[in-house]
Amino acid sequence: MLNRKINFLLIVLLMTKGMLLLGQSINIPAEGYKNTYGVSISGGVFLDKEAVFIGASTDYSRLIGGNWIINVSFCFDQEHSSSEDGSTAIVNTLSPALALGYSISPKLAAGIGIGKGMFDDDNSTGNMKYTSEGNLTVGLLCVYTLYQKGPHSIDIGGGIERGLITPETDITIEIGYGINF
Repeated sequence: MLNRKINFLLIVLLMTKGMLLLGQSINIPAEGYKNTYGVSISGGVFLDKEAVFIGASTDYSRLIGGNWIINVSFCFDQEHSSSEDGSTAIVNTLSPALALGYSISPKLAAGIGIGKGMFDDDNSTGNMKYTSEGNLTVGLLCVYTLYQKGPHSIDIGGGIERGLITPETDITIEIGYGINF
């Protein structure tokens, strides 16, 4: 029964990966492993504007030097913001991100990350295009492993991010699946 639930969760996460993504992420390689490939879904709120976002990320993490974690992510955000006339604007953004973390215990890690919005549809055509004006964000991240069996793990994480180009702050929460090797 537990394997069915894990398989169902994995299918849901992989199906949503292309539609909903996040700005920054970090994974802990499970105990006994040095590497993990993960996918996660997320949501969050902005603290300084009327906007929310949903998203997901795909990432690779490697345990280095004992407890240090290096994480490379590719993330997609879908931001929903309210304008003064009552309409809702939706902007999709693709961002690469890099994080450095420290595994406090086999189940808990914290870190700092940096991400750059490189592709978005916030333009006159509404098509996804490269942009040099995408926001650069830094984030404080935390992740906790809820479940691990063999190479499979399920994590919950959260963070706070701050835009450096567009000064805005958001809080995120995510749930992810990792395959460790």
